[in-house]
Amino acid sequence: MTISLGDIVALLALGIAIISMYKSRRYDKLKEELDTIQKMIAEIQLEKEKKNLQDALKAEIRAEFQNMGTQSKLAIINAGKAIAYNVRIRFPDTKKPFIRTDGMPYESLEPQQSVKLPVLLAASDPRTFKIELMWDDQLLKDNKKYMTISI
Repeated sequence: MTISLGDIVALLALGIAIISMYKSRRYDKLKEELDTIQKMIAEIQLEKEKKNLQDALKAEIRAEFQNMGTQSKLAIINAGKAIAYNVRIRFPDTKKPFIRTDGMPYESLEPQQSVKLPVLLAASDPRTFKIELMWDDQLLKDNKKYMTISI
């Protein structure tokens, strides 16, 4: 049996076809993996954008005690990125320092803005007290936060 030039060409064509098929399958598998990764990245970016949008609509109210020489103040601060509306405070404990809450509820508090309430301290006042902060923002009505303030 003799091998002709046609047989050699056919054998080479078969080898090239097998190599092409192998590379095509490998390419398809890599493309599938890449598509999966791209979908995951898109989902992560979407979640990040949703969180950023929520943060942009959310006010974050906190309180801190500030001692300014002879005067003491309770600062109510909007640390969020949105305006806080109808800002209210409540003291769940019966033992608390006397805090002038004139003008409360506070109509609105801009981002990074604060309101300082005068505090009158007596020797018998507790050194820590609980405070409930309540406010509305563009994301949610009647937000609540409980804090323990140390004097």
